[in-house]
Amino acid sequence: MSLTATALLNGLLGAICGVRFRFHVLIPLIAMAFVEVAILKQTGMWSVVWSAIVLITVLEIGYLIGSSLGTLWRYSGREGVLPDFTRPAPR
Repeated sequence: MSLTATALLNGLLGAICGVRFRFHVLIPLIAMAFVEVAILKQTGMWSVVWSAIVLITVLEIGYLIGSSLGTLWRYSGREGVLPDFTRPAPR
């Protein structure tokens, strides 16, 4: 899998986690990005530093977009449509 496809999947994962979870989920997601960088390094595709910067940046931008959309969904009056999807995760 190329860096582009991995970055797109990280952005999607960040958006999904942004809708569902709170800020504390970013630390495990960033750790997962480092594991992905190590796997990409084994394939010899990109430099380690560039891959880490790209994957973490895309992950956090996806999280920001997802949390913004989740908040807008909750406060726009449509919460009754999908109440389980937009409800924050229990602590």
